[in-house]
Amino acid sequence: MSTGALLFMLVSWTFVLGTMVWSFAKILKSQERRAATPDPDDDMTAYERVPPTA
Repeated sequence: MSTGALLFMLVSWTFVLGTMVWSFAKILKSQERRAATPDPDDDMTAYERVPPTA
């Protein structure tokens, strides 16, 4: 394998893995914020959110 191909492959994988880690961290941070700050207008319980079945 040539040096250019190896360099391209390493840079590409670094970009892919970095993007994956960044997006996963952003998702986790968003979920933590949502769990820490409940919506004051939402007074329904989980049981009330389930639609009735016929």
